[in-house]
Amino acid sequence: MNDATITGFIFATFFTVGGILAFISYIISAVCLHKIAVRNDINPAWIAYIPILQFFIIGKAIEEYSVFGYRIPKTQWTIFIVIVLKYLTTLIPHFGIILGIIVTALWVLFLHKFFYLFDSRRAFLYALLCILGDVLVNIPLIILLIILRDKTMVNSPATYEYPF
Repeated sequence: MNDATITGFIFATFFTVGGILAFISYIISAVCLHKIAVRNDINPAWIAYIPILQFFIIGKAIEEYSVFGYRIPKTQWTIFIVIVLKYLTTLIPHFGIILGIIVTALWVLFLHKFFYLFDSRRAFLYALLCILGDVLVNIPLIILLIILRDKTMVNSPATYEYPF
C-alpha cells in the first residue's frame, strides 16, 4: 500500500462517517420538529421530513420578525432563504465569509425568538449554543429540539420583545 491509497482510505472513511452522522442528525431533527409542529398546531407538520424545508416549522412558529424596524412577514420563507444562503456562502471565497456571518446572525435571531416561545428565560442561552452548531454539525440544535419536542409553546409570538 502506498501513501495515496492510505490517504484515500482515510478520506473515504471520514466522509462516510460524516455522511452517516449527518443523516442521523437529519432524522432526529425531523422527528423532533414534527412532534413540535403537531403539539403546537403548526401546519403542515409533515414538512419536517423534507430536508432544509423542515425549518419552515420554526418560521411558522415565530410568524414574523423585525430587524432594526424592518418587519419580515411570513418568516417561514425567509428562514428557508436564510438556510439556503447559509450553505451557499460556504462556496464563495472571501465575500462568503462576511455574508455567512450576517446570515448566521439572522439565523440565531430567528432561533432566539423560537426558543423564547418555549422558555423565555433560557432563550438567549439556547440561541448562543446554536452558534456552535455550525462547527459541531448542528448537535446543539438537535439536543435543544429533543428537549423541546414534548413541550407546548408558553409564550405568544406577539409578546416577543425584539433585541434591535
